Amino acid sequence: MEETLITVQATGYSKDGKMYTSGEVLENGKVTLWWSARSGIGDSVLAKYTALYNALETLDTMNGLTQPAIILIDSQAVIRQITGMWRVHRPEVSALLNMIAILCNKASENGTRIYLRWTPRKTFKTMYEGLRNAASGQGHNTISSNISQREDISP
Repeated sequence: MEETLITVQATGYSKDGKMYTSGEVLENGKVTLWWSARSGIGDSVLAKYTALYNALETLDTMNGLTQPAIILIDSQAVIRQITGMWRVHRPEVSALLNMIAILCNKASENGTRIYLRWTPRKTFKTMYEGLRNAASGQGHNTISSNISQREDISP
């Protein structure tokens, strides 16, 4: 029997040293929750890690990380670092990685699987437009899912 997964799409963007993150939760193909926020000072790497953390935190708030989920993110580098294929050298990224690990461990303790899947940036085009609009004070658009291979990030 196929798992019923909550889908979370998350991305980060940096402009002039300011980070913006955005994401949305899809259940049964419909957006049930959406966020977009200025997330502090940093580069695009920190923005993408912050977006991933925000996605996990959103799932924790929604259901205590008790329902399996797939998180779509547009950074292969982040996926390779999260899964241990690449090392993390920057202390501020390591700190975010530790916060992400805490939430993944909570999911694991609940017996819940969390999957991370890379999605090409072109799929996130409207989300990036939404981030740019958020940075300029305008509205936000949503995107549809376009998923490729799964990577399990549960411990």
